[in-house]
Amino acid sequence: MDDGVITEIGRAEDRGAREIEADGLIVAPGWVDTHTHYDEQVT
Repeated sequence: MDDGVITEIGRAEDRGAREIEADGLIVAPGWVDTHTHYDEQVT
């Protein structure tokens, strides 16, 4: 990461300080807001 911007993706060589089991899940940095006032857009 450079100045808060993701500049590379791939596999990490080192282990993290905290790891979670995320098989079958989507992992995204930050907050993903799916809020909308258009109900049909969600379905």
